[in-house]
Amino acid sequence: MNKTKIFITTMLVAALAAGCSKEDTNGDSTRDNVIRIFAGSFQNDSKVTYYLSDVNNADWVNGEKISLYCESETAEFPIDGENYDHYIYIEEDISPFTNSDLFALYPARDPANRVRLTNEGDNHEIVLDTLTIAKVDEERGMMAFPMAAFYTDDDSRVQLRFKHLCAGFKMKLSNVPPELRMLRIVALSEEADEKNFRFVVDLDGNGHYATARWGKHGNAPVLPAGPVGGNDEDVVVSNYSEMNFIVDESAVEGGVMDFCIPVTIQSFRSLVIVGYKEDGNVLFKKTTNFNTEREVEVNRMYTLPEITLE
Repeated sequence: MNKTKIFITTMLVAALAAGCSKEDTNGDSTRDNVIRIFAGSFQNDSKVTYYLSDVNNADWVNGEKISLYCESETAEFPIDGENYDHYIYIEEDISPFTNSDLFALYPARDPANRVRLTNEGDNHEIVLDTLTIAKVDEERGMMAFPMAAFYTDDDSRVQLRFKHLCAGFKMKLSNVPPELRMLRIVALSEEADEKNFRFVVDLDGNGHYATARWGKHGNAPVLPAGPVGGNDEDVVVSNYSEMNFIVDESAVEGGVMDFCIPVTIQSFRSLVIVGYKEDGNVLFKKTTNFNTEREVEVNRMYTLPEITLE
């Protein structure tokens, strides 16, 4: 059975200018309708695995899925491959994904990350509920940064260029208890506008938009910072974005946790970090206040000062 092969390649911005088109990949006169897909890099200082010392030196994770929308149909396709030749296969008889406009969202649903996707019509949104923090090895971490891409079949250059739908925090925690299994990070803001809690990105400059946000956000008089489901140790806030993570055992080494997370709030004044055991009991709570409201821009990675837990 013939298949359309969509290659996914992580490249730096300088390499994107080269572009690409349909290629002969069989060594003869036949073609596989190869469409290369590029992952954009963060400015300053993606899922993808990333090197802790170089967050833009990234690679995709096999088995994770990309959501494609085309002509009123939506489907999810797993990533496969190795090194810089990752791809997804689309069978040619699966209409209409082989020769029409495409909206692509990453990440799609998988066991390690709980996300809610809307990828249809004019609504293309990723809502993050819980993501997993893990390490592949001593040098590489793993985190799902939401990205999206749009391809029009009228474009002579057959490619999908993924753009980040979030900002990022590069964080380092020290004196981390080995029992840490869940992490709640809450960004508190003085800004009350609903737009403060999400990023909306024009994917091609022609009004094809995609959005990302964390699922828990808004205006509230108090925010529980104690045990899950409890109300002790409340933090009084006006506006917040709550980011929840499962912490894999691999993420903590020698009491140190070095990781990156996606952020969808556009400004914040303070952070509250709460760690939990697997049973939901609190291990620690740490609040970091800043002198002024800090602005956050999409597609930028912000390195925060190291936080030592007591």
